[in-house]
Amino acid sequence: MVEEAEVIENALVEHATKGDLFYLEHLTLNLTIDTIGRVKYNTSVMNHYFTQELARRYGAMQETTAERNSKISVIDLALKAYLEELPTAKGIDADFKEFAMAQIKLFIFAGHDTISTVAVFTYHLLAKYPEVLAKVRAEHSRVFGTSNAASLLVSTPSLLNRLTYTLAVIKESLRLYPTVAAWREG
Repeated sequence: MVEEAEVIENALVEHATKGDLFYLEHLTLNLTIDTIGRVKYNTSVMNHYFTQELARRYGAMQETTAERNSKISVIDLALKAYLEELPTAKGIDADFKEFAMAQIKLFIFAGHDTISTVAVFTYHLLAKYPEVLAKVRAEHSRVFGTSNAASLLVSTPSLLNRLTYTLAVIKESLRLYPTVAAWREG
């Protein structure tokens, strides 16, 4: 998971350097899916399959209405919405393809987006409360020092156990913004 987290870190640094706006959910969702994909599935194989399947079904949707309505899948629904928005499209836009593949993976891994949601709300709260962010950063500096945190975590994963304040922040984020699966009365 460290490698996947580094991808997000690099993307965040790039966006911060440019000063542009972006959807954080896209990054955190990809982190979740890539992590699950690495552990449970081969992500590159899935991406290859989805790319071919999107192209095949896009071609089929360009044909007759009878064929278009014969089978409805998640991919078909995504492509139908795409074609309704861009009826004169000459192929599948790269941004749509990337978004559609992420959503299809999400559908396949239904319920696993909890990690992504927690990450988004945790980042939101850290941005809203800079004094808490400062404490998290201080804890990370104390635990990791000036070393590369990713390298340290790969060699010594137990260092995560020392991030008690960070864990408390994540738990508070879950308390304030519970995921659907975590809603409880009382």
